[in-house]
Order: sequence, then structure tokens, then C-alpha cells
Amino acid sequence: MQPWSFARPASLRGASRKAGYTLLESLTVCGMLVLLLSLLGPALQRGREAARLAACTNNVRTLAQGWLQHEWHTGHMPSGGWGANWAGSGDRATDSAQPGGWAFSILPYVGAVELRDALAEVTPATAAAVYQQVAETAVSDFCCPSRNAPTAAALDSGVVYFTDAGTTVSIPASVPLDYAANGGSTAACPPLTVLQEAGRVVNKNVIITFCHVPPGNPRNGQTLHLPLQATLNGHLGHSDTGDHVGACLSCEDDMDDIARQPTSVAQGDQRRLMPPLTRVLLPDNGVPDLQDGVVSRMSTTCTEQLADGAAGTYLIGEKYADPIRANSGQDPSNDAPWFVGYSSSNVRWARTAPAPDTRGEYRPTGFGSSHDAGWTVAFADGRVTVQTFDIDPDVHRSLASRSDSGGGRERK
Repeated sequence: MQPWSFARPASLRGASRKAGYTLLESLTVCGMLVLLLSLLGPALQRGREAARLAACTNNVRTLAQGWLQHEWHTGHMPSGGWGANWAGSGDRATDSAQPGGWAFSILPYVGAVELRDALAEVTPATAAAVYQQVAETAVSDFCCPSRNAPTAAALDSGVVYFTDAGTTVSIPASVPLDYAANGGSTAACPPLTVLQEAGRVVNKNVIITFCHVPPGNPRNGQTLHLPLQATLNGHLGHSDTGDHVGACLSCEDDMDDIARQPTSVAQGDQRRLMPPLTRVLLPDNGVPDLQDGVVSRMSTTCTEQLADGAAGTYLIGEKYADPIRANSGQDPSNDAPWFVGYSSSNVRWARTAPAPDTRGEYRPTGFGSSHDAGWTVAFADGRVTVQTFDIDPDVHRSLASRSDSGGGRERK
């Protein structure tokens, strides 16, 4: 008899070794996975961003086509509306009688007519609930996927908005609007040259408030109040050195802080009947009305007014936003429901260069985006392109102005 043996059968020999990996083998596999992820991660991220940029570009194209269809049907572009604290009205036309802005006016042409219809025949008793419901309704074309989802974001609940129902409402949340109409090249500082034409319709003895910027000393601007004729005689030639309509301030200041809005429907209807050039007599010196873009306060611009041509004039594009304050209720230039009137929340200017979204940096007048490649913009002929952030500042301002010596040249 063979002595008892503890040896394993041959079929089981080596089974323990085959059941797992050595530490060295495990580390090797992990290292290979890390290497693959490091190689594939940036490529995947670039792919996702390319898809988001394509979606954002498509949104701009949809909004631009809605804008152009609006002009086709009504004979004019969407109005700029009455001001940042005026909500859109479903009962009023989309010309200067419309308190709401361009985004509200094009709803029927971007497949959202039901939102406009919901605000028809609003009463004081129903206004708050109806406006809040409309504000929170998803409008996917208003949101760039690189920045926002088409869901309601917080607003400053302490702000109230006028309605044509004769009441005010608070809107604590709204779907964001990541796009802005082209307000022109001057922003808060229209040059004194605009007063030349105003002199034909305004008494030349009326007092004009303007900022005189001494040549060679731009930081020593002085706010002056002179008769129109004296202003034209003594300061018209200073437009190139910085003299402008309105009190001395930063030309990059938020337009919402400068504009003075009507406080009733009756007052709004009275102001809209004033020719734009005569609004220089208003408390805000008509600064929101003396702009050279495709939209201004209570505007009814049409393509025929674009002296630089539709192909050489911005129509609508992405707007700059501070990633920290955007959609948190803390950015005054990005803190309004999408249906409000003329505001830096839905209009931007080319006074400053377009810029990528930058944390902690406030740019209430500028275009921009969260894309690395640039910002998407549509021209007034419907063409859509992605412009780089390093576009020449003079070219940028020229493309924003509907009539200038630059001729709307686009850098290729």
C-alpha cells in the first residue's frame, strides 16, 4: 500500500495561479487603462464640444430664419421692445407697440406660437401665474447646450415686470436666453454726429446733455448741458475723440442702468409715437434709440435700411456670460425672462470685442460664448458662421453698424 499523499491531482495543479493576477500584472493593466483614458479623454471631450457647437449654430440659424420670416410677414424686423422691465404682450402687434423684445415677437416663426397665444387676454388676476408658466416653458432654441439646458434658471425674485394688463408680476425663474440681437457699434456712447440729423426735427434751442472728452485726456470727461445748436457748433468735430450723447460714463456700462422706461402702457404708447431722433429729449437722452444696429428701443428696422447690406451686417449671435453669475440671479445683464423688451439680456453691442466666457469677468454689452472655437453669429441675409474671438475690433464694429465707412467688411 502506498503511503497517504497530500499531492493534488494533476488536473488541479496550477489552478490557484490561474485564478487571479499577480500584483505586477494588475498594475500593468491599470497603467494601460490610464494611458488609454488620457489619450481618449481629450478626443471625446473635443467630440462632445463639436456636437454642442453644431447644435448651438443650428439654434442661431433657426432664430435668424424666424427673424427673417417675421420681416417677410410684417414688413419689418422684430421690435426691440420698451425696456428690460416690460413683459411681452400677446394682444399687441410686434412693431413699436410691442413691449416685449425680439425673442417674444418671433415665437410664431420658431414653432412656439402657443407661448405667444398664452399671453393674449391676460387679466390682472391671471397675469402672475400665466407669465410664470410661460417663462418656465422649455424653448430649446434659446439655449446653447455648451452653457445651458432648456430648463428654468433662477432670476432675481425682487424685480417686477410691467404688463399690458395694467399690473406688475414677479418672475423668479425663466428658461435662459443665450442669444442676443445686434444693437450696433456704439452701446452707451452714441457719437454726437447723430445730432446732425436730429437738428432737423428738434428745436435747436433745446438743451442737450452730452459728454465732452478733452482730446488727449479721455479720463477727464465733463458732462455738459448746452443748446443743440451750440453743441453742434462747438463739439461736433470731437466725436472721433470721444464726445458722445448722454452723461459721461463708461461706454461699456449696462444699458439697463441707463435706459429710462415708460411706467404705464399709456406712457409707452406716447413715447413710441415720438420719432427716434426726438427721444434725445427724454430723461435718458434717447441713448437706447440712437443706435446703429438692427434693433433698438421701440424699433421697426427693415432690411432696406441696412446701408452696408444684409450680407455685411450682424443680425443675431451668442452673448457673453460670466459662468459664475450666469443663471444665478446675480448677473444684471443676464437676469431677465426671455420675453422682456430692450435689454442687455437680449441685445448686445460691438463696442467691445467678443470674448469667451470668463469666470468673474463682467461684460454686459459684449458678444461671446462658452466655445473655444469662437462665437456663432447670423448675418441679416441668413448666413451663419463661427467668428473667432480675435476678430479685428474695427471690423467687428463695422459689421455691427448698419451704416458706416467700413462697409461691413468681414475678415476672412
